[in-house]
Amino acid sequence: MMTSNRNYPPPPKRKRRGRRIALIVVAVLVVGIAAVGVGSELYLRNRVSDCMAQSMSESIGSDVEVTMSRKPMLMQMVDGKTPWVEVSTTGNRLGDADGMHMDLRLNGVQTFNDGDIATTVESSAADIRWSSQGILATLQQQGILAVVTSVEPRPADQTLAIQIVGAILGVTVAPTIQNEAISLEVTEANLLGIGIPRELPQSIIQTIGDGLADFPLGMKPTDMTVTSEGIEVRLEGDRAELERAEGEEVTCDLF
Repeated sequence: MMTSNRNYPPPPKRKRRGRRIALIVVAVLVVGIAAVGVGSELYLRNRVSDCMAQSMSESIGSDVEVTMSRKPMLMQMVDGKTPWVEVSTTGNRLGDADGMHMDLRLNGVQTFNDGDIATTVESSAADIRWSSQGILATLQQQGILAVVTSVEPRPADQTLAIQIVGAILGVTVAPTIQNEAISLEVTEANLLGIGIPRELPQSIIQTIGDGLADFPLGMKPTDMTVTSEGIEVRLEGDRAELERAEGEEVTCDLF
């Protein structure tokens, strides 16, 4: 009896193929879950940033952009703690001041759902830039100061040269920081080229300082510089508490 020498193929390795399919399924699930997580993080981050920007825009009178810490948003929502928040104005106006721009950073922000205190901030800092054209436009909106015709920054001697009613009245102002506040001292004044007492225009000029007197979060000016473009002010603040307004409601929904 003859035996067949035909070689039959070995049986398929079912275990190895099954393991490979399982690995593929697991890999797809991991990638899918990661994609959902990333999508949720981006959605929440954009939603919260937009909500904060809308709220701050209404408060400070300027369109703003908000950037938040990289700490995952779900963790921030659970513990109410945000390491830092940066806010930059994008419009050409800040409150009643034309031509003013602000970059603000808040450190150690914590929010509370209940109680009189809505938010605490461990520290804050801001850089403000106010252009000479913006100073001029702001002064011209102040009734009697509509007669101001030019504001010229002089960085060489850190002063502002202000002309009123053309060149009839000329005033030189030196911005400084005194007692944690901005002071504008008239160093020279002349009427038709003739020197006059500096006290006469001092009260008028102080209107510029009034536009740089009320800062949020109790921040105080620490540095002030006259540049070729206008004025730059550095503000810094310590721990601050923001009380919850009566009847305050959250107007932004996350979903």
